[in-house]
Amino acid sequence: MIISESVKQSLLKLNYDVVGIASKYIHALEMLESLEVNLVLIDINLNGLKSGIDLAKHIQDNYNIPFIYVTANNDSLTFEKAKNTRPSGYLVKPFSEENLHSAIEVASFNFFNRESLKDEDFLFVKSGGVNVKLYLHQIVYIQSKQNYLFIERFNKPSVSIRGTLSEFLESKKSFPLVKVSRSSAVNLQHLVEVGSSHLKLGNIQIEYSNSYKKEITERWKNFFGE
Repeated sequence: MIISESVKQSLLKLNYDVVGIASKYIHALEMLESLEVNLVLIDINLNGLKSGIDLAKHIQDNYNIPFIYVTANNDSLTFEKAKNTRPSGYLVKPFSEENLHSAIEVASFNFFNRESLKDEDFLFVKSGGVNVKLYLHQIVYIQSKQNYLFIERFNKPSVSIRGTLSEFLESKKSFPLVKVSRSSAVNLQHLVEVGSSHLKLGNIQIEYSNSYKKEITERWKNFFGE
C-alpha cells in the first residue's frame, strides 16, 4: 500500500501490513516492482509531474491488483478522470478508520471474486524484470528449457518466465494449449496444418512426437468439435 504516514498508522491499528509509502510516482513504481503488493491506496495528488491517476493507469495496465483513491479533492472533473481508471474504491478525506476498513474489505472482496469468476484470457508474468500482460490467445507455442518457459507470441515479442511446462498447462486446462513433445506445447487456435511429423502455426513449423498425436487430435475435437 502506498499512502501517507497518518493513514499508515490507521492501517496498522486495523491489522493490515503496510509495505511502504511513496510520495512520488517513480518511487511508487519502484515499490510495485520490488515488493509484494496486494492492494494500493493512491492519493491523487502525488508530488512531481505525474499524478495518482497516472499511477492508477500504470497499475491497471501492468498489475492485477485493486487500488483505492484517497483524496481531499471531490470536484466532479477530478472524479470523472479517476473513475475512468476503474478504481476498486474512492475515499474522500477526512474519513474514519471504520470507513477505511470497510473500503478495503469491500474493494478486495469485489475485485478478487470478480477475477475468480470470469474466464481469464490473460495473466501477468514477470519477464526480463518487468511485468508483462500475457494474453493467452497470443501464445503461438511454448518451449521449455531447464526451469524456464520461452513463449512465442503472435505479432508480439517473445517472453521468458520461470516455471515448468506441466505446471503452466495444468493451470490453463480450459485453454487450447496442448503438449506436442516433452518440452514444447502449441496453441491450437493458431494451427493451420497437421503433417505426418509437424504442425504449422501460421508461418512457423513445429515438429511433434508421434506419441502425442492422439492427444493433439483429442484436444482439437474437444475445443473445436471437428
